[in-house]
Amino acid sequence: MESYLKSIFSPVRNFHFAAGTPVCGIRKIYDSYSAAVIALQSTFFFEPGTCLNPERLSGLAGPELPEQAVRDLTAALERADRDEAAAVLSRLYACCRENPSLLERSVQSLYYQLFAIIADQSRKQQLPADSMPLMQEKIPEYTESFFFYEDLHRSLTAMLEEFFRLLNSAGPENSAVYLIKSYIACTIFKNETGQTLNQYLTEYRLNQARELLNDPRNTVSPVSTMVGYNDSNYFSKAFKKYTGISPTVYRERRIK
Repeated sequence: MESYLKSIFSPVRNFHFAAGTPVCGIRKIYDSYSAAVIALQSTFFFEPGTCLNPERLSGLAGPELPEQAVRDLTAALERADRDEAAAVLSRLYACCRENPSLLERSVQSLYYQLFAIIADQSRKQQLPADSMPLMQEKIPEYTESFFFYEDLHRSLTAMLEEFFRLLNSAGPENSAVYLIKSYIACTIFKNETGQTLNQYLTEYRLNQARELLNDPRNTVSPVSTMVGYNDSNYFSKAFKKYTGISPTVYRERRIK
């Protein structure tokens, strides 16, 4: 059956399908259907064309997201340690691939932070902006554009490799030229969106936080880290300023 379904859908590049638990009797069909729907919620972490079922997923639960990945990658980039930076991404990949216990949004939020760290370090090193086009204003939409986790990870790895290639082969841009380019980019961004880049990123992070807090499995402190706040108290103040209530109260209301 699996081979037959794959042959039917082969013209479609991005697809998954699921099978529920085998049951006997029409009264249990809904239970099987529900199991298939739950299995489909993990499609992000599996290659297109994969058939998911409860039996397969039950043996694949992996570790939790490594929250230290943001700190470790930042330290590796600041030291210009290419091997350690690559090792951070390798550990992250081993954690996430085919791990149905993770939430797609949580992984996207973490990768958003990692993309942003590389972009920020590129700015600090004054690397040529034209050679590192994925800067912070484009990252939120970019991280959500991937159908499959492996493509997202491959893109992050490519950006890291480009960062070190530029670091080793290109000298820093003239400071005056770099500042002028940065000013022009920020001005264009504000004219297009009506917001400064910082305002846009803050709203994006807090909207991501609200979505994560809608899931009862997520608590406030891990969520603050997932969306890029190292200080949970500062996160709580920013969240309350944006929504009118604290993240704790928001979460309690949503899970009732």
